[in-house]
Amino acid sequence: MKKTLLILILIGLMDTRAQTSNTFKTGGGGFTIGMGSMNLKAFQPYVNGRDLSQNGSQFIFGITGNKKYKRTMTGLSASIMMGEKIKTDSLNYSFSGISGSFDFGYLLVDQEHFKFFPMLGLGLNNYGVKIKRKASESLPSVVTYSDRPIKINNTGINLDLSINFRFISKYKTNPKDQSKAAFMTGLKIGYVHGFDNSIWRYTGGSITNGPAFGMRMYYIKLVLGGFGYTQVKK
Repeated sequence: MKKTLLILILIGLMDTRAQTSNTFKTGGGGFTIGMGSMNLKAFQPYVNGRDLSQNGSQFIFGITGNKKYKRTMTGLSASIMMGEKIKTDSLNYSFSGISGSFDFGYLLVDQEHFKFFPMLGLGLNNYGVKIKRKASESLPSVVTYSDRPIKINNTGINLDLSINFRFISKYKTNPKDQSKAAFMTGLKIGYVHGFDNSIWRYTGGSITNGPAFGMRMYYIKLVLGGFGYTQVKK
């Protein structure tokens, strides 16, 4: 799973341009940073001493890359999510995960310095909780115990529906090849809907009869990157 998402990240960084005509390629990409709110109720059996009925906040960072053909936008996105940390008298819990998707959108507004498009992504996610026992100061020095953390993860398929705004600064032209490039900022606001499944794994094996879980998260991300045109040599 992690190897698959790493491949998505590498492809997303390298492949951010596509043909818009017979003479130019255009596209852009950048880094994303934002916040999300995720439903974590399915993790309740694994977390003691804390009610997970309320959505958990997520700090999100990653990349996104889009290529443009006429009024369509295709691309790849990948994100790392860092959830809240929970501490009890004996255990520490920390939530985190990764996700990646192939995206397809349509440009409703396609201006030189502003673009607006809805986008639908299909991808994979892996999200879980790490449980680590606190060291006990009351144990004699000759007594040892394992403080190896336990990781419980769920892997699934998700849809990512978003609306996207891109604000593009003044283009600078390269006189050698007539390519153009500009700084780009933007917003990506969306909802991730994961399909319920019971594919749970923990450090050392798999979990049978686990609760159904599908990643469900609202999010908003700031996009920082670049956008440009490259002339195609015939």
